[in-house]
This record gives sequence, structure tokens and C-alpha cells, in this order.
Amino acid sequence: MWRVLPLLMICAPALAQQIVQVQAVGGYANFLDDSDQSHAVVGGSVRLPFSRGWAVEPEFLYLYRDRSDDDFLVQGNAVYTFGKSRKAEPYVVVGAGLLVHRTRLLNFGFTTISGTFSGGGGVRLFLSRRWFLSPEARIGWEPIVRVTAGFGYAFGR
Repeated sequence: MWRVLPLLMICAPALAQQIVQVQAVGGYANFLDDSDQSHAVVGGSVRLPFSRGWAVEPEFLYLYRDRSDDDFLVQGNAVYTFGKSRKAEPYVVVGAGLLVHRTRLLNFGFTTISGTFSGGGGVRLFLSRRWFLSPEARIGWEPIVRVTAGFGYAFGR
């Protein structure tokens, strides 16, 4: 967090003129290993525009399979929004970050950290001037497939 604050302070004047969006997400992810590795996904993100159509979007996700298998994902994304209308904003997204995997077996547990990247697209569907739904699909590495839906708020819109 202490590394992000200076960046936000430097970008604050530009961000004040842009539309910052925050959202909570939920959905499904699968690692597609030798067996089914389905996980429930919950988390959130903040979209910070920096030029026309372009934004950065840090996100944090918690992926849960069962009591013996869960993951934390922290990823930075680059987002390009194609066209903006009052009702819909289609976009593409690519990102990379870290996945912290925790496994517990009997009384033993271990944690591994690996890189993650993904790409895909979605659309922000505005329910009102500022509130939106955001279905999104991605493919990548760790997890291989991710399908989520977000519910969020656009400041300054």
C-alpha cells in the first residue's frame, strides 16, 4: 500500500478530471489441471484512467475451492475502453501479477507463490448514471479461465 500512495498522489490532478470506477466482483475460475479445479471468486478493483480510453486497474481476488485449497491473487491490469455511451462501455483487459496458493493436508500446510497473467474483455452496463454491472471473461495462466461479474460505482460520471 505504501508504494501505491505516492503514485496516487502524483496522478491525483489527472484523476480528478477522469472517471474513477470501483467495483466488487464475484464469479468462477478454473485452473484446468489434471482434474477439475473449480474455484469461487470474490474480490474488487479500482479503475484509474490516465488518458482517453486507457486505464490501469489494480485488483485483488480471493479464490476458494474448499477448506484445503484457496488462493489470493493480486494483479495489475491495463484496460482499453472502446467507446463510451450512457449505457454501455465495452473494453479489453490484460494483466499480470502474483498468485498465492495455500494448500492444507491433514495437519500440514504450505504456501506457494507464482506469476499470473490473463487477457479478455467485458462490458460495463450502466444501470443509472453512476451504478453499473460488469460481466467479464478472461483466459490466461493461473487461473486458466475466469468468468466474473462486477457491481460498481463510477465517481465523477
